[in-house]
Amino acid sequence: MTDTTAMEPSSESNSRQRRSVRLPGGRGLHVSIALASLLLFAGLFVFDGPMAGVVGLWSLSLLAAAIVGSVVYRIWYHYGP
Repeated sequence: MTDTTAMEPSSESNSRQRRSVRLPGGRGLHVSIALASLLLFAGLFVFDGPMAGVVGLWSLSLLAAAIVGSVVYRIWYHYGP
């Protein structure tokens, strides 16, 4: 009699393992948040006039893009194909 049980895990469980490991939140996100914080403090304390506003908007845009992008990527990666 031959053994027909599969010794390897199914591709579905491999897919779940890869998805859980590859979620964002690593170095790129931390660098983006740190850079946004640095730009925000530079806009508050280093620059004045219109340049302070420009640097402040850059920092808030980068911070929002990093956070929203990370959340959207997590949702897409969890429920996506």
